[in-house]
Amino acid sequence: FEIQIRTYEMDKVAENGIASHWSYKEGGKANLQSAMEQKLQFFKSIMGLNDTNEEEFMSSVKEDLFKDSIYVFTPKGDVIELPSGSTPIDFAYKVHSEVGDKMVGALVNDNIVPLDYELKDNDIVKINTNKNSIGPSKEWINMAYTTQAKSKIKNFFSKIDKDIMVDFPNGTCKYLYRQNIEPRTINYVLLTHFHGDHYFDMPFYILNKSKSSSKNIIVYCSKEGESKINTIGDLAFPNSFKEACIATNIKYISDDEFSINDYKITKLLVDHGRMKPAYGYIFQKDNIFVGFTGDTALCQNVEIMAQKCSYLFCDCMLLTGTVKHQGIDNLEYLASKYQNCTFIVSHLEDVTRDKLKELNISNIIIPEDYQTLIIDK
Repeated sequence: FEIQIRTYEMDKVAENGIASHWSYKEGGKANLQSAMEQKLQFFKSIMGLNDTNEEEFMSSVKEDLFKDSIYVFTPKGDVIELPSGSTPIDFAYKVHSEVGDKMVGALVNDNIVPLDYELKDNDIVKINTNKNSIGPSKEWINMAYTTQAKSKIKNFFSKIDKDIMVDFPNGTCKYLYRQNIEPRTINYVLLTHFHGDHYFDMPFYILNKSKSSSKNIIVYCSKEGESKINTIGDLAFPNSFKEACIATNIKYISDDEFSINDYKITKLLVDHGRMKPAYGYIFQKDNIFVGFTGDTALCQNVEIMAQKCSYLFCDCMLLTGTVKHQGIDNLEYLASKYQNCTFIVSHLEDVTRDKLKELNISNIIIPEDYQTLIIDK
């Protein structure tokens, strides 16, 4: 014969189901509804992790299932269950994503605390929000404890940063798909010039956008931009491109200063030899300035960008600069003269990449293909 030995808690689960287990754990019927809501919210959060990779998914599940829990309270007395080690950031995002995104401070037991404060059992947590807040800081990713909060913060920045594209060269749409980014999610395109292939994927993008629910596109470029894009679109798709343009609300803007989301953007004329006009762009958000030179020789506006920007994405495909492109000699000069600027180098050939690695200049970054750079200071 077989004998089964069960604890009282095990027996309640066997006889009455998992809800009775939560009731037992939380201390009776008075807390059953709150406990069930917390657990159901956990299962909902699992379903909402479809944008994370497998490692993040498993980390989140283990975090909620197996780590020790603490129980803290909202000012209204609602119980919030969190893993031990959680911070006010984790609390805010557990309450609601919008609370986390608009958080500007936190009080614990009526005392102001830093956002990396470790919460304890029975703490009363109040989150201060501001509807005009521009959103979380990327530093919060390191301050948050739970995978769920970290994921929501990353998602916030994904929504902002991934709807802007500087240049749309041949193969851009394929690259975006490889990065699990739908081209149709891009709403703003900044074009540096109309020479070479810097805009060759615009017809593919417009066709893709015409099939989405959000059909608005704003293209910032020179005054000739619309005719250039229409010409290449008609050549590539003689039957469908015009229909896509009609179905899509495209607006072309040639202003030198404009705003996108929370960025203030300045367009500057650069020198691409006889290939005129060509432009660079400076993005400003708070006190951070990030520049894109595009294809250009070393010129006065490139130096203005280097002087003003904390980070500058630079064209540098040659060992020695020419009338159309910067070379490593130009980049060495800029890096030495403007040491407060970090230069991120694009358009590298193998020989120039090897030469820059050999020089090992402290304020020059050589990005790898498909690398994501997070700029937050």
